[in-house]
Amino acid sequence: MAHKQKISTYNLLVVLAAALGSFTFGFTVNVTGPVLGMPTFYDYFDLDIEQTTGVIGAIPACYFGGGIVGAALGAWTSEVLGRRRALFLACILGVIGGVLIGSAVNIVMLLLGRLLSGLCSGYFQTIVPIYQSEVSPASRRGHLVGQHGFFLVLGGTTAVFAGLGCSFSANEQLQWRLALALSGLPPLVLAPALFWLPESPRWLMARGRFQQALRVLQELHKTPSDPDNSLAASEFTQIKEQLELEKTESRTVLSALREPSMRKRLVLATLTPFNRGLLQCSGVLVIITYQVILYENLGITGWRSILLLGIYNLWSAVGNYFNARMIDRVGRKRLLFWGLLGALVALSLYTAMVARYAGTANRVGCGFGVLFVYLYTTFYGFCLDVTCYVYCAEIFPTYMRPAGMAVSIISYFAPALLFAEVAPTAFRTIEWKFYLVFILVPACGLPVIWFYFPETRGLTLEEVAGLACVRLCIW
Repeated sequence: MAHKQKISTYNLLVVLAAALGSFTFGFTVNVTGPVLGMPTFYDYFDLDIEQTTGVIGAIPACYFGGGIVGAALGAWTSEVLGRRRALFLACILGVIGGVLIGSAVNIVMLLLGRLLSGLCSGYFQTIVPIYQSEVSPASRRGHLVGQHGFFLVLGGTTAVFAGLGCSFSANEQLQWRLALALSGLPPLVLAPALFWLPESPRWLMARGRFQQALRVLQELHKTPSDPDNSLAASEFTQIKEQLELEKTESRTVLSALREPSMRKRLVLATLTPFNRGLLQCSGVLVIITYQVILYENLGITGWRSILLLGIYNLWSAVGNYFNARMIDRVGRKRLLFWGLLGALVALSLYTAMVARYAGTANRVGCGFGVLFVYLYTTFYGFCLDVTCYVYCAEIFPTYMRPAGMAVSIISYFAPALLFAEVAPTAFRTIEWKFYLVFILVPACGLPVIWFYFPETRGLTLEEVAGLACVRLCIW
């Protein structure tokens, strides 16, 4: 176990600056929620009832489809060009996407903008947690990488309140155009900041740039309690030794499947987000994307539904903040298990309220429906969101980290693409029964987490990489 290490101010600022990419993803994935609650959006594009269902499904589908491609490209680019250059490419895609959707004059232009925003988000989702994990001291890695989840939800909260503010504009087009265009602002701010951020020391050492990597580690980890930079020297030696061991290892996903320990890491990286498919299927992105519509089904309409969506996201941001604070103390495995269990109970109760009271005038039943939505995000935010990103970013050795993280993020976007596409039609036809999918599927993940997932709390990335024959190799 790594000893408790204070975080240097510089290290914290580096992690927070990179988290602007996380903020971008949170903003772009959530901004369509309030926009889909604005009648002026439908009026501008002259959408009738039949067209509306198709467009509502196509908007997130383009976004999540772009995210799948972006995750794969992000992994490759971050290995070839480095973490910083890959993040810069993501910024370019994000700015162009924001301009396109904010100035869209037809549906095709809007969908193309969402596709580029999805590409940008796939890049950020893959690279930001990798970068943060590779610049963080082991004893505080959960807290620092947890800023990815916190800023993600903070971006979502900002998007909803920005949409709420824009909805009061007297200019009908400005109501939805400005809300969508603002998604290009965070990557525009991050792009120049990248010239100040250091390159990942592990990426530098993997390319033989040892002295530069040592200087980066010394800058990152120097604190008053460690004036001689003993932590940086120890970490440098450990990384170098681990890289020597990994020299002969193949770097492709297909070859990794032939190694028992690496195969399990890939399974964990798939299940944890399909534990966002085992978490994803628990409905979080469907709830976020369509929450305004869901509130209207419970009798809450207009700006009030957007306000509730904003408060929902704000509470989730609070949960993510405490999740990041708790993860290095409580551990990854416990948070994943109890968070998933609690989210399932809350979603089951919410489904019962929708089945019984949706479309009725029963304010008590509808009120409990809203309460259970908030209970759902309590478990999701306080236990699951941050934990998923931290866990997937740390279980791979350096040579497989980008590819493994890409597999994880694709496992996050793929179910999102499926459910976002079918959700409008499913809600219209089978109504509340659609939620049964989100309850039954992730319930299968509870015993898997309990009996199959190893704990990685407090270990350096190199110590996690060395677990091949200890806890990870069970097949």
